[in-house]
Amino acid sequence: MEDITKQVLKELVKDYGVGILEDPDRLSQFLEDRCPSNKAANFRLTFALRYLVKSGWTPHVKITDRNDGLYTARLVNTWVSLPRMQMM
Repeated sequence: MEDITKQVLKELVKDYGVGILEDPDRLSQFLEDRCPSNKAANFRLTFALRYLVKSGWTPHVKITDRNDGLYTARLVNTWVSLPRMQMM
């Protein structure tokens, strides 16, 4: 993930709380406003969050090796099976 995207994400979590991670659409809008030059990184982040939320993840879930591995494997399998699209 781009350093600027990481910094903006930290600021957003600080300002709005970790609940912002449960709303990838809203997060996407904030990222587009605050770091529009990182469209690819913003897309990857919000894509991953959308999938994780759909899979039952919340920022309040206690991460264990088991569920972390499960979410990661599902996300990777979904990402690999997507048709490649031209990133702006």
